[in-house]
This record gives sequence, structure tokens and C-alpha cells, in this order.
Amino acid sequence: ELLRRGYHVTVGKNQDKEIDFVCDKRGEKLYIQVSDDISSDKTFEREISPLLSIGDAYPKMILARTHHEATDRDGVQIVDLARWLCGEA
Repeated sequence: ELLRRGYHVTVGKNQDKEIDFVCDKRGEKLYIQVSDDISSDKTFEREISPLLSIGDAYPKMILARTHHEATDRDGVQIVDLARWLCGEA
């Protein structure tokens, strides 16, 4: 889907943490973590911590099956995967 939207996509690494997708479109970056379920605190922290450790100001996002409207936590967007795929987020 990211390729279809025109992004060049790679996997990232920041210190010892992996970032699922580092997306680039015309010099603008977007960092994305993807998780099936982030309802447990342990899983949520595992997914958000690599994004919070990035020192730049490019957008950061977690895509998961939340079944909720998009929210924000410390500058990281938390977006329902189905809504994102449908272009609603």
C-alpha cells in the first residue's frame, strides 16, 4: 500500500530498535510501526519506543486494529489500520 501511495520504503534501525517502515516521498519521511493489537501496555510501549527515540521532526505513526478515531501520543499518531487503508486517516 505504501508503494502504491508513492513512497520508497525501507526498514529502519535506531540504536537497537527496529522501525517497521521508513517511508520517503520526495524527500519527506514518514516512520510507521504496525501492530495487530496494541491494547496491552507492554505491546504499546514496544511499538512506540522506537518512534519516540527518533530525533527528527518527521511524522511518526502506529497503525493497528484500534477500531477508534486517530489519536496522538507524544507526537506519534495512533491510527486504525482499516481506516488508514480506506483513506479515512
